[in-house]
Amino acid sequence: YLGKGLAILIDILNPECIVLGSLAVRLGELLLGPAREEVQRESLAPAWQNCRIVPAELRGHIGDVAALCAAMYNQSADATKQWQ
Repeated sequence: YLGKGLAILIDILNPECIVLGSLAVRLGELLLGPAREEVQRESLAPAWQNCRIVPAELRGHIGDVAALCAAMYNQSADATKQWQ
């Protein structure tokens, strides 16, 4: 189903690159290979030929980045309260 979903997104949005995290990082080509094959079968050739599907490069640091993003979001939300 991943490949079918990506094919729909590629046909509609025509992105240059789709970056997948979580299982795509852990399973690599075991997951991405079949997904890419399904994308080629299901989407329009001009769209998928210009789109790369790659695993995120954060690897084990995704939790650190997510925590940092949450902290920055909370900080910016607190900072803007004085202007509301």
